[in-house]
Amino acid sequence: MIKIILYGEDVVGFLFAFHDVSAALQRAKGKLFPFGLLDILLELRRTNTVSVNGMGILPEHQGHGGNALLYYAMGTTLLQFKQFTNVEMTQVAETTEQMRADLKNLNGVEYKNNRVYRKEI
Repeated sequence: MIKIILYGEDVVGFLFAFHDVSAALQRAKGKLFPFGLLDILLELRRTNTVSVNGMGILPEHQGHGGNALLYYAMGTTLLQFKQFTNVEMTQVAETTEQMRADLKNLNGVEYKNNRVYRKEI
């Protein structure tokens, strides 16, 4: 579930999503063998949640509706699966104002804040 925006032959934006298999990873307790891998593969069919874990548009192409295009294309894909009822946008930094605005426009709920702290050593 990867969506890409091209301008000519150049990639100017992307959206990366995947099946949320975190429940199976927790049950496996970090061990893929002998049954962890099987549980993860089964979770691909069981999960009703998609994690959107990466999105970006080059600065010179922002503000032209590329984000809406990516969300629409991903929504169309997810409706074709008929499996997913939840979408989670993960690792959205507190400083990314456009992503936060998009989340509100899509009737999303903010329940985590990701902050980056810097300290000179």
